[in-house]
This record gives sequence, structure tokens and C-alpha cells, in this order.
Amino acid sequence: MGVQLETCFFFEWADWIDTSTLSVESIASWLERFERSHWQKTKKTDAALTTWKDYRLTFNRLDGDRTLTIKTLVEAIVKTEPDSRTCKKEKRGGCEKVI
Repeated sequence: MGVQLETCFFFEWADWIDTSTLSVESIASWLERFERSHWQKTKKTDAALTTWKDYRLTFNRLDGDRTLTIKTLVEAIVKTEPDSRTCKKEKRGGCEKVI
């Protein structure tokens, strides 16, 4: 697995597990599951709610009807201007490092 990442700069789950039984879910579905999981583990304080609001702004940049893929995530990142307020807030100044 490490060799695949180090030499090819990609990772393919199908090389390691049987992916034929995996279900394809929309981004909206993943985000709903993530939010449920997040609040099961996190106390709803003012700070936590503010942080979640910031997360939501980022998540809203994704098309909920699409499938969650690397391509979809990269497309959303590319649409964010480097050094913009959004980029700095979402990635702490690291948007340009992702691509």
C-alpha cells in the first residue's frame, strides 16, 4: 500500500478490498452521516456550534446530488481562489498545496 502511494501518488481501494459490494452514496448522504457521527462525539457548546457552522459553509460548496469522489473534492478546491478569505478559513492558507 505504501509503495503504491509513494511511487504512483495514488491509492486504489480495489487493489486491497472487494469493492463490488460497496454502495455508492451521494455527498448529501455522506454529510448527513458525518454530522450525526460528529454530534454523537461532540458536546454542543457555542464553540462547537460555531465550528460546525464553518464546516457547513465548506460542505455547501459541494453538490449534494453528486457522488463523493476525489475528482468532486478537487473540483470544489480548484474553484476556491488561493489566499481568499474562504481558502484561508477552510484550509488555513493551504488551498494551493492540495493541487
